[in-house]
Amino acid sequence: MDTEQAEPDLRAYKYRLDPNADQIRALSQAAGAARVSCNMLIARNLDALKAGWAAVRELITAGTDAAEAPGKPVIVTKSKSSGHRIDAGRSH
Repeated sequence: MDTEQAEPDLRAYKYRLDPNADQIRALSQAAGAARVSCNMLIARNLDALKAGWAAVRELITAGTDAAEAPGKPVIVTKSKSSGHRIDAGRSH
């Protein structure tokens, strides 16, 4: 029995968009919303990164060895029961 798979037949197509005024407005709104959400995600990730750096600096200032200071980040997850739990374990 032959287990090799045939190569997929890939084809390229070119399409030209010719939107009317309403479609241009809708496309612009969609692009703007995507840009805003991307920027919000970048800002949130940057804030989390800065908070992590601050936590590491705080640990080092408190006397923790610099090699041991960076650990597993605190992750807030929603449990199946009501409420949230915090997983603050360390990874080595």
